Amino acid sequence: FLQSGPVFVSDAPLPVSVRKFTLAPNPTPGHLILDMELASSERITVSLFDAAGRQMFQQTKQGQVFNMPIDLHVLPAGPYFLKIQTENGLISRTIVKQ
Repeated sequence: FLQSGPVFVSDAPLPVSVRKFTLAPNPTPGHLILDMELASSERITVSLFDAAGRQMFQQTKQGQVFNMPIDLHVLPAGPYFLKIQTENGLISRTIVKQ
């Protein structure tokens, strides 16, 4: 059984190192804020995929507290999948661009 593109499970439990996690507003007209606090400084990679599994955005950061704006204005309306890879696990969420 072969899958085309990545498979995401939204709203799965957060990795144990995540103390705070907010992604808002969702649905969004185009501007989203990722607000996240980790137990200690970690390297994270934030990736955004469209419904077909194509990567639209990727950024890697190091830190413990993140307040990261994500601009979706140039993307068409529809569902997107945000994947945040930390050193201790993975966070996947569905975002709806209005």
